[in-house]
Parts: sequence; C-alpha cells; structure tokens
Amino acid sequence: MMYKDDDERLSFIFGGVSAAKKATKKFTDALNNFPRKINWTKISYRMGQSLESYLCVDCDVFIFISQNPQYTHYDTCVSGAATVPNKFNPERDLEIHIDISPDLYNNTIPVTDEYCKYFEKLFTLTFIHELTHTTQYDDLIEHNDSYFESPFEIDAYSTECAYEMSLNGGVRTTTEAYLRYNSVRDRKIFQKFRDMTVDKFNYLKKHK
Repeated sequence: MMYKDDDERLSFIFGGVSAAKKATKKFTDALNNFPRKINWTKISYRMGQSLESYLCVDCDVFIFISQNPQYTHYDTCVSGAATVPNKFNPERDLEIHIDISPDLYNNTIPVTDEYCKYFEKLFTLTFIHELTHTTQYDDLIEHNDSYFESPFEIDAYSTECAYEMSLNGGVRTTTEAYLRYNSVRDRKIFQKFRDMTVDKFNYLKKHK
C-alpha cells in the first residue's frame, strides 16, 4: 500500500478506530446477549471479518480469544502482532490475542457498561498500533535497535499515545505509551517519540 503523504497514511490508521469499535461490539454483545458458554471461535471469526472489511487490502486479520486462569473477574489482556511488508514479502497480516478470565470466557458473570468501554479502548489501541505496522515498509536494512528504539515501534506507540490523548483532553503523561517511552534511557529516542506523538495528535485535532 502506497500513500501520497503522511496525512493519507494517518487517515487510514485512525480511520481504523471505527472499525475496531464495530469489532468490539461483537465481543461485548456476545457477553451481554448469550446465556452461559459462548462460541468464541465464531465471535473471533466475526471480529476478524469486520476488521478485514475495513482494510480492503491484501491483509489477513486473525483474532484469538482464550481463557487464562491468571485473570480473575473483569481482568482482560489484549496483545497484538503484525507484519511489516517489504519488497521480498509485500503481504501483510495482523493478529490480536484476547486473554480473558474463565468467568468471562464461560459467561458466568454479568458485564458492566464500564467494562465494555474499557475493553473497547483496550482493543482499539491495540488495533491501531498493529495497523500502523502494516503501513510501514521494511527495506531490510540491518539495525540493532532494541524494541523501544525500533523506528517501527516508535511510530506505532506514538499512534497509540496520540489517540489516547484525543480521548482524555490532550494529556500525554498518563498514557501507557508515554510511560513506556519516558523510561527509555536514550532521551533522543524519547524526543522522537514525543515529536511524532505531537504531530499525530495535531492531525487528530484538525481532522477528527
């Protein structure tokens, strides 16, 4: 996928917010509408199809929902992964893992509106982070950056941070992405993250 300019790329990435919200509704509707055990395989598929319908590019989306006994009651963990295309492998794929408590997995407790909002935010942040990776390009130049020093991760976490700022009135310092980068020893890396976050937040203020 080629973009004429960065605004076009940001429009695609942040446009994914509405797609993520539609996908999360399939998850929360299942918890609210189905008695007891839910067919999570079917829900995972529907969530993935919902996201793929937004992408409209050669990108496969995989959603995995599983129970994890270490999480109790409303605790939920959402994580993701995505490929960065390059000239040797232009294909993209994106996956999101949702680990939830056995109580939620077996639908034995009622969910609250607060949980639904919390999950929507968690899932959306993960989706736009991974969506950012699919818009990057890896020219296979070898680099020895650590995880947070990687230009790919700086780009993706600044996307997260900017979006979360758009929800909380522009506060940067309370976001998880900011806290992660504020702990990086190399302040030039932090500066780059901060500058990219500001640029993306300004884009959101102007266009969203």
